[in-house]
Amino acid sequence: MTQRLHDQESIRYVPDAVYLVGNKHINVLVNSLFDETEEDIEIEVERLTEFGQILTDENLRSYNYRCNDEVTGILPFVFTREEPVSPAQILKACYCYEGQSSGLPDYNKSKAANIIRAIRARVTRRLEGYEEAKWHIE
Repeated sequence: MTQRLHDQESIRYVPDAVYLVGNKHINVLVNSLFDETEEDIEIEVERLTEFGQILTDENLRSYNYRCNDEVTGILPFVFTREEPVSPAQILKACYCYEGQSSGLPDYNKSKAANIIRAIRARVTRRLEGYEEAKWHIE
């Protein structure tokens, strides 16, 4: 079965189903990597747009593999600044993304998996109590 998607606005969530995550979901993820100290905002936007496209492409690749389908066309990722969300929400969004994108056997070696690991690492350090927590427990 071949299906053509024209935009991500037509994507709807179906519980317990394989689906393509939307642009806003991926924007929330990559926004958590936004570097406020970067002097050249244009370069930072380019970097995050590239990351967003990698995540979008991996999600599509996994969808096609798991559904034995062939959605054709390019799903362009468009970076937009999003309002900050809680670290817990970002971590849950990571799990959602991986649930929809880790269908291929090589996912753990993919650029998308590395981006999600980087997001998790950065966001974990923002959790309340993380800085005060002991590194080693005796």
